[in-house]
Amino acid sequence: MAGLLSCACVCKQWYRCAHLPDVWTRRTVTVDFTLSADHSFYKPTEETTTVLKTFRHCLRNVKLSLPREECPYAKSRNVTRKIAWVEVSILVLAAAHAGRLNSLELHAFEHTLYKDPVCAGRRCSSITFPMKEFLSEVLACSPGLQRLVVNGLQWEQCGIFPSSLPLLPNLRHLALNYTKDYDTRTRARGRRDKVPRPVSLLPESPSQIQILKLQSTYIIEKFLQVLSSGGLPCLKTLVVVTRNERYNPFLLSGWADVFRRLPTLRLGLFFLDVHMTPEEFWPFLRPDLPVTDLGFCTPSVFPSLQIEAVMRMIPDLYSSTLESFFLLGICGLFCQESLVDIVRKCTKLAKLVVEPTLLAETVAKIAEAGRSRLKTLVVQWMMDRVKSDPTRLRLLSADDIRTLKDHVTATLQQPSEVALHTKMAPNYRLHVENFI
Repeated sequence: MAGLLSCACVCKQWYRCAHLPDVWTRRTVTVDFTLSADHSFYKPTEETTTVLKTFRHCLRNVKLSLPREECPYAKSRNVTRKIAWVEVSILVLAAAHAGRLNSLELHAFEHTLYKDPVCAGRRCSSITFPMKEFLSEVLACSPGLQRLVVNGLQWEQCGIFPSSLPLLPNLRHLALNYTKDYDTRTRARGRRDKVPRPVSLLPESPSQIQILKLQSTYIIEKFLQVLSSGGLPCLKTLVVVTRNERYNPFLLSGWADVFRRLPTLRLGLFFLDVHMTPEEFWPFLRPDLPVTDLGFCTPSVFPSLQIEAVMRMIPDLYSSTLESFFLLGICGLFCQESLVDIVRKCTKLAKLVVEPTLLAETVAKIAEAGRSRLKTLVVQWMMDRVKSDPTRLRLLSADDIRTLKDHVTATLQQPSEVALHTKMAPNYRLHVENFI
């Protein structure tokens, strides 16, 4: 998409083609914007604005994100996100007004990692994108929206959903992530303001949402109240993401009523950056919960060792319900035997994602344990033992990867996806959303 726009801005032929309505008839354009600190391409010019508006009738899926690790304010205080967001806002609003937007993902940037001397550690409102106003306008003119993912929405902004969701009769997938539990704005005297929380997050009328993904103490509590009172009758999948190990949403009353009313409900549990012992994990991994999707994502070695002990308990807890398992972070080498045991004993397991690291011999054992049952196997950063010194490890060559992939594919008997890589993802945190 960026290449097409750049060509249309400098080439007359591409510019004319981009503005011909017949060119975009019966075509679908998927836009995936990742905004970084470099705003050299997007500038508020009439040419690019016209080109962006041209795509409004063929846009279906839009993803807007700014990596949290990059702060434009850190490189130059004169550079703000306003320039880039002007162009993106025009694009999304144009697509929304056309009424054909199917999927929208908004991954907002939070100015918390970089502390500028001018900000003095406070939240920098000068580069904060007006998410509430932007989202309200998009939802108001997108009746065909089926998938909505919002990251970074705060308490005072969640009040838009009771009035906006009734405007989306086709909404089937709703995800609310990275929502702040408390407002970070600080008064001059050093005290924090408590912002009133919205009373409800869903409209009174039953919603047609089928997939619900939640991350936040308050949001989970509110949606549990909705589920317990008979709301969301069409819900098929509920994903709960836990980042704060001090809060356990499953200690709340009402879960038994939810699963009694929705007996076929799929439950997904994902633990991100948790530092808990196996004893502290027990209240989360309840045997009476029908967990179908389970994932651990940790960036350090210490929790990896703890999770390895937890993984030994998984076959005894969810051997008849677990269908997909995700292990993200640097803990693959610490729990290879446990992975093989999970694949062997969990009779419904069909998807396994490990990022990174696994040995080639372990991948072969996993394929044998999941023969004719495991449909998806994804492994990042494959390694093998050095023949002359088995205590040392080496990266697999391209030929080794190809040979191993052929062996795994033949063993699994017509799997849908087998992806073995010799490189690690640049930042696993940015790719967690692809798996959850």
